[in-house]
Amino acid sequence: MRAELSDSVNKLPHSKKYQMIFFAGPAWVAGSKVSMQKGNKAATVSGERGHKFKWICGGGAHNWKPDGKKQKAEWIDASDKEIKASGKIVRNDPLVWGTVWQNPLELAFDMDPLPNVIIFMTDGSTGNKAMATAEKYSKLAKRKGVIINTISLMEPKAAVAMKKLAEGSGGTFSLINQEGKKIKAKDLAKKKAKKGKGKKTGKKK
Repeated sequence: MRAELSDSVNKLPHSKKYQMIFFAGPAWVAGSKVSMQKGNKAATVSGERGHKFKWICGGGAHNWKPDGKKQKAEWIDASDKEIKASGKIVRNDPLVWGTVWQNPLELAFDMDPLPNVIIFMTDGSTGNKAMATAEKYSKLAKRKGVIINTISLMEPKAAVAMKKLAEGSGGTFSLINQEGKKIKAKDLAKKKAKKGKGKKTGKKK
């Protein structure tokens, strides 16, 4: 995932503004420090100027929500300096426990002005909440004129919901396989169809 994200950031034209929002259970603006409490029941995000944002877990990896005021994601100019700094953050940011798709999407939709495009990447599934989350935010994106492009990294279980999240907003879905190769949704569908045709069926005697 780090390589894919670094590649996306490095390709940003200097005329654009961007922001990176990281997530696991909690979600945070890239560059913030996340402190997970023992037992993974709560976390604190330390942002710029000493601001702290608390998160609580209702049990399990997929039940995180903000506890109080939410962090605000601000736009960054895509200058050489900022892109270099972002690359360093991508390479060094430690992993955090949990997977909740809703939290980073909420931070993205709280930005002012709204993003024209959201690139949503994950290497994990958010359990049985995945499709409901995809339907909710694809509709929100469509209504607000935001395109969501999704990339599922070596996680086929997330593919159906990620495809829904992208295509429902007018975006595109891709799957990155274990070799690091990007597979477009249409190519993935062709591959599945071909695999299905190749199955042998037997008749009961």
